[in-house]
Amino acid sequence: MTKARYNRKGFTLAEALIAMVILAMAASGAILPFSTGAAVQAEGARRTLAAKLAADRLEEMINSDFDMLIPNYEGDYQIEGFITDGNGALFTDPAYAKFSRISFCIPASVGNVDLMWSTVLIYHDGTEMLHLSTLIGQ
Repeated sequence: MTKARYNRKGFTLAEALIAMVILAMAASGAILPFSTGAAVQAEGARRTLAAKLAADRLEEMINSDFDMLIPNYEGDYQIEGFITDGNGALFTDPAYAKFSRISFCIPASVGNVDLMWSTVLIYHDGTEMLHLSTLIGQ
């Protein structure tokens, strides 16, 4: 009668490696949706900030004197890192660091009513995020 040369109570190195590869593939499949979800959440946060920046600027324009729209806002370009609030103070939060904003006004009239077509463009890292326009009456 022959006796087994080795007492097999554990895994061999090859079996352990195969088990690790299978575990890594399963883990990557489970983690992928979370990383994609984080990217989508970050994009949503950027779009929300872009909407806030555009709405704030249009609100400033609506509340300003009609005759001062073109002098104050025509071709107003705020570069990345230098976005200001309604009081002229810089947004210092790092979330606003890569945003830039352009606002402009185009005179229009309907009959005897003078209007201003006011537009705000918001960019994040050079990519247009939002284009918001409204008519402002005198």
